[in-house]
Amino acid sequence: MNLSIGERIALINCLQQNTRAGSFLTLRSDRKLLENLSLSEGEFKDVGIRPEGNVVKWDGSKDPNKEFEFSDLDRAWIKSALKTMNTKEQLTQDYYGLYLEFVGEEGEKFSPSESDNVLPMPKKDDGPVEPEVA
Repeated sequence: MNLSIGERIALINCLQQNTRAGSFLTLRSDRKLLENLSLSEGEFKDVGIRPEGNVVKWDGSKDPNKEFEFSDLDRAWIKSALKTMNTKEQLTQDYYGLYLEFVGEEGEKFSPSESDNVLPMPKKDDGPVEPEVA
């Protein structure tokens, strides 16, 4: 799978926010994945990565996509981390392509809980929708 620098940074952030406990094998695998996704010193220089306030910027015209192969264990962690961010409503546009790649559209179904205030969309012919008072 080819990942851009932006996707790699987003994926690293996602995984670091959603660390997992497990066996030593799992921990070693997780560390190796984060190291593989990390940017090399050469990549920093080649694309001119620079911090600006709370964001990182680079020359997008020089962004070399890099090929990655993910083990089943890696894919499970990535999928779990992205689903957790989705549940917590922490996803931004930076994660859109990653989410579709690793999770698919299964997480996009909307099912409101009882505590949500949800009103039906009015049909074209209907007047305004009045909320029901319980």
